[in-house]
Amino acid sequence: MVQPDAHRRPAAFKEEKKMKGQDLITKYPKLFKEALLPPVQSCMGRGIECWEGWYPLLDSLCGHLQLVSDRSGYQIVIRQVKSKFARLTIYWGFEVAGADVPELHRAVADKLVEAHADLSEEICEVCGKPGKSVTGDTGWIYAECPECTAQRELLGPCWHLDKQKDTQ
Repeated sequence: MVQPDAHRRPAAFKEEKKMKGQDLITKYPKLFKEALLPPVQSCMGRGIECWEGWYPLLDSLCGHLQLVSDRSGYQIVIRQVKSKFARLTIYWGFEVAGADVPELHRAVADKLVEAHADLSEEICEVCGKPGKSVTGDTGWIYAECPECTAQRELLGPCWHLDKQKDTQ
């Protein structure tokens, strides 16, 4: 898997400074404490496994989850972030396994994660523009805008990674 900082938009989308996966991990160290573990101990050891088009959405979710943690006194820990079937998928739990966390805190966190996952289905995971679920020739399902779909169909499923080589 390509590391999160390697995900870059094509040159045409570089109009402002883009957030990187490591930026989110640094901004929310309590939520992403498992990012320091090796991949064999935690899926977060592989980094954030989605394209940067969803990073602003993920930033919003993390801000809300940290607020829930701060106000409840029960720290949420994100165990994995990935794209699955054109949807932002987050696996999470509380820092202390088996903690007697009130159901209200679990329910609020669940609703936040679900709401942000729902929003991701309408955002291009590559560039962040409005998008929709699209099935590629390989059967892989993407959340993409029309421009990114056209690029993928023209250049192949890893077109945005090929552009990365040109900009380094």
